[in-house]
Amino acid sequence: MKKVVLASLCLTLGCYSPLLAQNVGIKTANPIVDLDVNGDIYLRGDDLYMSHDNATNANNDYMNYNDAVPNTLGGVGIFHFHADEARGAAWTTPTASISADGGYFSGRVGIGTNNPLTITHISGGPTGDPVLRIDADTDNAGGEDDNPRIEMYQDGGTVGVMMGFYDGANNSGNNFRIATRYTNTDDWGTFTIDALSKHVGIGTETPDQRLDINGGGIQIAGAYGIGFNSEIPENGNATGDRAKMYYDNNFYGTNQDALLIEKTDQNNGYPDGGISFTTKSSDNVRRTILNLRGTRRIGLQTVTNPTYALELPNNTAAGTGRARANAWVTYSDGRLKDKRKTIPYGLQTVLNLKPQMYQHHHSTNDKEGNIQISGESSQDVGFIAQELYELVPEAVEKPTDESKDLWAVDYTRLVPVLTKAIQEQNTKIKELETQNTTIQKQYEELKKELQLLKKE
Repeated sequence: MKKVVLASLCLTLGCYSPLLAQNVGIKTANPIVDLDVNGDIYLRGDDLYMSHDNATNANNDYMNYNDAVPNTLGGVGIFHFHADEARGAAWTTPTASISADGGYFSGRVGIGTNNPLTITHISGGPTGDPVLRIDADTDNAGGEDDNPRIEMYQDGGTVGVMMGFYDGANNSGNNFRIATRYTNTDDWGTFTIDALSKHVGIGTETPDQRLDINGGGIQIAGAYGIGFNSEIPENGNATGDRAKMYYDNNFYGTNQDALLIEKTDQNNGYPDGGISFTTKSSDNVRRTILNLRGTRRIGLQTVTNPTYALELPNNTAAGTGRARANAWVTYSDGRLKDKRKTIPYGLQTVLNLKPQMYQHHHSTNDKEGNIQISGESSQDVGFIAQELYELVPEAVEKPTDESKDLWAVDYTRLVPVLTKAIQEQNTKIKELETQNTTIQKQYEELKKELQLLKKE
């Protein structure tokens, strides 16, 4: 009788099933599972159960549709998923809930992975596809506050971090920011990337340089520092015509550290450039204070290509071409000197010197290194280097190229010459003193003889 009723039911519903078979098909003649429906299912109740324990009715998985309980996720059209619960039990928090307004999951959620390791685990797999994309303001018609961002809070929402496109008071919304919250106060100037200019700001909402830091310093740990023009910022091989600044813990010896500012050049024995310290005032003219050239020479102020290890400008002004110290000390250790002999210069050399008074003109070098003599001058006394060179060449520095360098006199080199002249003069004075003593003695003897003759 049951088979006849079932057959009649199947004829009424349009199902097909051999009376002795276990599978039932609706709108299909070949059901492949217990109930195979070829079409839609209209469920008038609220629950759909999958029971694993018919005896106790305690181990069920079921889906529940509810418009009112709980009043979350919009409170309308919510699907709740429950795991391992008894059928007909009182309302409990579901394992998961989904509605048109959002979703809720009580455990781990995996997207692209069936083994989530965290509350939310997103995996792009081995294809390299983007793992996460967040869109907002897709029609570009809403306010800039509609732009996408992520918010993370703790301590009841009083402390947190926000990330996203937001522009604070400017409200243009085209800046990516990382903001911080502390004691319910948001600071959107913590970190900013301007999407248009690609400037990065730390502590500022309006960076105007590639990296703009406001309200703090930079602390670099380890051997790395700052590389310029793509130079590697550490103690390593030169990679090009570049520069870098870094820290070396053992530069002067073990644990004797130094901060290094280094000019590099991979193509020359000496770097062709240098390091300069400059100033600029309200006239926007850049003025050089110090030039450290790749030749390991130092030029002060306008001396950009020094010939000497340390060179000041040819300018008689105290603050430009002059230097002052308590003493200038010169190396003069006897261990450094051999093949010694008396100098060939002396009194006659000094007598041939031509000390003069003159107007000393200032000079500079142009960008090609050529000497430019200024009309500005001041009165001075001294020797003419070219004239002195004929008498004491050791006291004169003769330039290899007069178009680019000046003759110069080392006045300290005249000290031995003057000393020798004084010694020669002193010898002549002693000779004259000896002669005078002899003459004086002869005079006294003659005087006595004359007195004797007068008595006779």
